[in-house]
Amino acid sequence: AFTEEHTLQFYFTALSTPLPGLPVYSIVGHVDDVLALDKESKYLILKCLSVYQLKFACYMVDDGSMSGYLEFGFNGKDFIVFDKERLVYIPATHEAELITQKWNQQKFSRHQNRDLIEKECTAWMKKYFHHGKFYFEKNVPPQVKITEKASGGVTKLLCHVYGFYPRDVDVKWMKNGIDEVYSDEAKQILPNTDGTYQIRASVEVTPRQGDSYSCYVDHSSLEKELIVPWEAKRSSSLYIVIAGFGVLLW
Repeated sequence: AFTEEHTLQFYFTALSTPLPGLPVYSIVGHVDDVLALDKESKYLILKCLSVYQLKFACYMVDDGSMSGYLEFGFNGKDFIVFDKERLVYIPATHEAELITQKWNQQKFSRHQNRDLIEKECTAWMKKYFHHGKFYFEKNVPPQVKITEKASGGVTKLLCHVYGFYPRDVDVKWMKNGIDEVYSDEAKQILPNTDGTYQIRASVEVTPRQGDSYSCYVDHSSLEKELIVPWEAKRSSSLYIVIAGFGVLLW
């Protein structure tokens, strides 16, 4: 069973010196992977940093609990992390140590940043979800496509899971319906242009008589886990899942 999680993220970027064709600062906000705010200006100029970045986010799960973080960057690298539980700034580099010492002496700003994560971000999250309730509460079941490529006695199996919403999904290859097949290839969930998501899981196997392989998919839109078998000597199989049931299309 999945615990549904939603994220509100803001990214602030500022330049110390204006560059042709670039804004001096920009603010971008996303609810999950949906653009919620995109703002830029050419009127704010900072004198102390070349490229200054700030990222903060809050998370809301379906039991109503909240969490979040606040991070600072400099020239594309981690610089300072704010620990909201201990109310302290933690340097990520030696260059940031002096600044964190000064910031940690400012009690008001530390409490203000905790409120930014726990109160203001939460309020914005609820506002965005109120206006986009239909979109964020939708459930779209995944489609699954299995392909294979054999070379030198080794077969590479690819399980492509796509068109699902919300984002969280569990995809893995199973052998004989019991053992998970290890793969050193990272699985990454990617957004689609229609607001849904996709993910690919691949493994290299040496098929032996009596062995079976299947792609295991678990998603909140499904009544139960989906187990799609790999059928040898077929180039691909396409499964469309509707309301928790699998329909095989040839």
